[in-house]
Amino acid sequence: MLRSDGAMSNTRELKIGSPANGHNFYPRNDLRRRILRALSRDHIAFLGPRRTGKTSILLDIAINPPEVLLMFEVVSDAFKAHADKDHLHRLAPERRAPVMELLKRLNAEPRSNP
Repeated sequence: MLRSDGAMSNTRELKIGSPANGHNFYPRNDLRRRILRALSRDHIAFLGPRRTGKTSILLDIAINPPEVLLMFEVVSDAFKAHADKDHLHRLAPERRAPVMELLKRLNAEPRSNP
């Protein structure tokens, strides 16, 4: 690489920046499905060269989780809130509402079949 003073440099210039999101994020739906399928079975190691979008796709999964993960979080929070009433108060309001609804349904009398 040629430095500004005309000498050669052995160092490579790295482009450093934030993970891609919004209009800068290129969705790779096939890779996303493969990651989610692998995670449903076990832990994974997500390896690859620098700046290839590893963090970006994992952040996208975290920001836009599949429905089943959201449902799991509600059930998990309901169990925690049942055991520890303070857990419910520590939840963000948007997470608290579905947990309270689930707890209400679980505490309701079972309906008899006609």
